[in-house]
Amino acid sequence: MLGSYKLFATAIWVPPLFAFAGFLISSLYWVFDNLLAVKAEDRSPSLVQTLAAVACFTANYWASGFMSSSGLGTGLISFVLALWAVAAWRAFDGTTTGLVVAVMTAVGGTLIEVCLINAPWWDLYAYSKADLWGVDSWIPWVYFCGAPAVGSLSRLIRNRVAP
Repeated sequence: MLGSYKLFATAIWVPPLFAFAGFLISSLYWVFDNLLAVKAEDRSPSLVQTLAAVACFTANYWASGFMSSSGLGTGLISFVLALWAVAAWRAFDGTTTGLVVAVMTAVGGTLIEVCLINAPWWDLYAYSKADLWGVDSWIPWVYFCGAPAVGSLSRLIRNRVAP
């Protein structure tokens, strides 16, 4: 709380799920960097690059909610978030690994949400303007944008721990 303003509000299961997703995405980066023989200089982000990638994703995440709550159409939201996500991949990664993992994250993250939302044995959460199997059709672009941020953080940590 900041005075009477609530800064964060989330279900108790969200942070562990995000942590697991971060671990999974990081693992995919490590596997594909080795599999695709990504050059060392292409998998060595600086601290500033990593922080910028995380800030870019955070802004994308916030903007997705802002645009949705502002009543913009899903087509326009998808277009803006798609441009943003591809630009983030290009600016903060640009590798084949990054592209493969971003696509896997967009598809996998969206499918996991579809399953969580539509599972008949629980009522975890719901999108207020869902238009695709219980989720917003623009959500894959948010996942896509998140992959370069997680990948950059993963690569930075890996390079610092095991250079």
